[in-house]
Amino acid sequence: MAFSAFKRSLVRKIDQYYVIELITHFVSSLKYQYCENFIPLLSPRIYAFSHRPSSPPSVSALRLLQAALSSPYPPSNPSSPPLSFNLEVIESKPPTSDQISTILSYVAQKSPSSDLSVFVSSHPSSPSPAERPKNAHEVVRLGNENPNMLKWPVVVDWIGGRASIGDVDGVKGILEAIRKERDGESKGEDEYQPKGWFS
Repeated sequence: MAFSAFKRSLVRKIDQYYVIELITHFVSSLKYQYCENFIPLLSPRIYAFSHRPSSPPSVSALRLLQAALSSPYPPSNPSSPPLSFNLEVIESKPPTSDQISTILSYVAQKSPSSDLSVFVSSHPSSPSPAERPKNAHEVVRLGNENPNMLKWPVVVDWIGGRASIGDVDGVKGILEAIRKERDGESKGEDEYQPKGWFS
């Protein structure tokens, strides 16, 4: 009787082990098969939209982002780890109209008076104030027709709801905000309540 009870107990444990192994294998296969769907849950996702190699601010911003991923951050503290985020670079292509509307809402949280003109550069070919784009679709059209009309780059932290348009200091601010979150320093007014795509 004792041996039979032991055998039944052993069989149950073996069955439980295989069930756990099957579940683990299934979850792992999903993670690798659909890894992009897991990215928003794991770390802030930053897109460097509208990177333009001929634009000095765009080149500087890209270097900052790449350095933050591969080197200690902040650079002043060599013992700090790099930041963790996912960087996608799209060259010489404006964001979509939906993305532009979302990005503008991020910018407006710090500058309530911001409008679509924040995307327009001061290049001689840019439209006059009276001819500035009236909607996001017109911003996209301008960028596609003449990239010089737009500011470069447009850098967005979709998780944190932060954006920088043609401003290297704005990119530094995004990186510093992520650094504060990593180091547990975001609190009070500095703590951001996400209102982005993945919030």
